[in-house]
Amino acid sequence: MNHILTTERLEIRLLQDCDFNDIVEIHRIPEVTRYMLHEPWTAADAEIRFQAMKRNDKMIPEKGLCFGVVFQERVIGDVSFWFTEMQQTVEIGYAFHPEYSGRGLASEAVSALIHHIFDNYPIHRLQANVDGRNRKSMALCKRAGMRQEAYFISDFWYKGKWSDSAVFGLLREEVLEKKESEDLRQGNGV
Repeated sequence: MNHILTTERLEIRLLQDCDFNDIVEIHRIPEVTRYMLHEPWTAADAEIRFQAMKRNDKMIPEKGLCFGVVFQERVIGDVSFWFTEMQQTVEIGYAFHPEYSGRGLASEAVSALIHHIFDNYPIHRLQANVDGRNRKSMALCKRAGMRQEAYFISDFWYKGKWSDSAVFGLLREEVLEKKESEDLRQGNGV
């Protein structure tokens, strides 16, 4: 299976040692990690965290994968997916350097990841769990074609306080229906 995805502007591939500085720079930014489960990376833990991400400790192909998002020869973010305990269900996650926001690059990368997952794995459902304060991430899920399915008030305790959670989802049949509709519009007949 090919683990290099290309879009109009991006290359999305498994992380490599040469990506260390770019990934560390992203995960050291408080704005990036504000709504993530971890604090900003430090000089003391950056190597360990990067190697775990690169090795995909819990993200072997049967469990999920983590990719670097390359734009103009620089890693500007990472996208990942992992299988949940629910049968044929994956969750996605992502982080992007704020310097590149507003260009549609995150939407392009997340959409490519979603299509890669449904094209290559027997997945029934894909979901994203987002901190309810993270409006940018919620908008990204919608732009990538996911629908908001739930909003839980004060349901998750982390970083010393309660936060809300928004759950976004997408089903295989929805992706297939959209693809068939686009094929018909483009005259590619089914």
